[in-house]
Amino acid sequence: MKRSLKYWRIAGIIFCLVFIASTVQADTINVGNYISLQLQNPAGANGGGEYIATVYTNSDKTGEIDSFVTFCIERDEYFSPGSVYKVADLSTNVITGGMDDLDTTPPYPSLNYGTAYLYSQFRAGTLKTSTNQPYSTASHQSDLQLAIWKLEGEWTPALTGEALHWYNLANSPSVHLNSYWGVRVINSLGWNSSTKQYDVYSQSWLTVPEPGSLALLGIALTALALIQRKRKVS
Repeated sequence: MKRSLKYWRIAGIIFCLVFIASTVQADTINVGNYISLQLQNPAGANGGGEYIATVYTNSDKTGEIDSFVTFCIERDEYFSPGSVYKVADLSTNVITGGMDDLDTTPPYPSLNYGTAYLYSQFRAGTLKTSTNQPYSTASHQSDLQLAIWKLEGEWTPALTGEALHWYNLANSPSVHLNSYWGVRVINSLGWNSSTKQYDVYSQSWLTVPEPGSLALLGIALTALALIQRKRKVS
């Protein structure tokens, strides 16, 4: 009977881990896809905030794959809402441009761990304000954008309010633990009317690509296996 209860307990834990992994917000996007963005309603301030990204298999906006909310990384790179861009790179690197002038030539800098943490919390719906209130698009998107820009070296003025709270949170070693939290950078190419190709680097955005949920599940199951092994040894 004890053995049966033990197996049921393990099965229950695995079920919970699978359920948690399945609820992670993961995006279906790959290099070679096409992406178009629209401003969130209401729109953010300072030329940033939330953007609704739609991913397509074709440049004519056919073959829609996925849609998710994202934030810009570079404050001095621009794009036209509604226009189509090609996904040239999907990694932890931030390629070309930027107010910090660090990402114009290889080796390109990596996404800030704090930025990855904040975006992962935003996508999971667990990002809280300094008063432990849930994040609100209408009230907080501009603050989150400023915190991201500050972390990426794109914003020099002093932060206040929730932007300062999230910036400090993201800089806490006890929070990000040198992890990208499954977050990646979409480095995109815009259409060049002279060459008739997508070959002009445009804005970079944030995403949580599909493998993120699988990685989380794998880590969780590995942790469970280690726990069970430790119990056997003891």
